[in-house]
Amino acid sequence: MEGENFTLIEHFEGIKDPRINRMKLHKLIDIIVIAICAIVAGCDTCDEIEIFGNSHLEWLKNSLNFRMEYLLIPPTAAFRTP
Repeated sequence: MEGENFTLIEHFEGIKDPRINRMKLHKLIDIIVIAICAIVAGCDTCDEIEIFGNSHLEWLKNSLNFRMEYLLIPPTAAFRTP
């Protein structure tokens, strides 16, 4: 792995999604990348992560080539652990 470059999506896309299939409204990789970007930008809470995602939706869609099926940021509850 040393010397190799990976995007955030490439690095985390192999994580197994433990959620129940019928409950998956957003892709896990979308939630992970939004959370990482928001935390790096200084967000401290799940509410702040959701606000960050909504205020940067166009950037997330264009710059990160997100393929968000619903074109909406996951709600605060998606960033909380069960």
